[in-house]
Amino acid sequence: MMVSILLFLLLCFSNYQDIGADFAAIKPSAVNYNFVSLSWLTNNVVLAAGYLDTGGVVLRSTDQGNSWSAVRYLNSGLFKISSEYVSGAWYSIAVDEVGVTYRSVDNGVSWQYVSNATVTLMGASIGANGYSFISGDSYVAYCSSVTASSLNWVDITPVAGNFYYDIR
Repeated sequence: MMVSILLFLLLCFSNYQDIGADFAAIKPSAVNYNFVSLSWLTNNVVLAAGYLDTGGVVLRSTDQGNSWSAVRYLNSGLFKISSEYVSGAWYSIAVDEVGVTYRSVDNGVSWQYVSNATVTLMGASIGANGYSFISGDSYVAYCSSVTASSLNWVDITPVAGNFYYDIR
């Protein structure tokens, strides 16, 4: 059994290449953005979420990150952005440091305020089944259908006393 595991690992890593060797820094502009999350929508469209000294920002690129435009400025920094193709459309959600959730239903072009929690939200995820999940400090996790006209968050906090930094 040990020999078969070693052979498997040898096969897996014998063709290993450093696919990150050609990374290039992409800077949206001269403004000092601090990015904490990226979300790809299509081969060309990518969203970036982060913060400035004055609050949060959502940036959008339609050319794989070669150029960027700010699509939404917010009063507080964003911690996470997530996107998923559900029922024939791209849905995105973003969460910020003061508990606000935003949603886009048009490939990240425009963003709407969705809800406000009483805690810092740091995790956001959308599943292919159309359910979105958010998580944060104070041991909270919530779930809602992302395709509904308004998101109605259901508390799904599994265990009190745990910290949910991110959710997938």
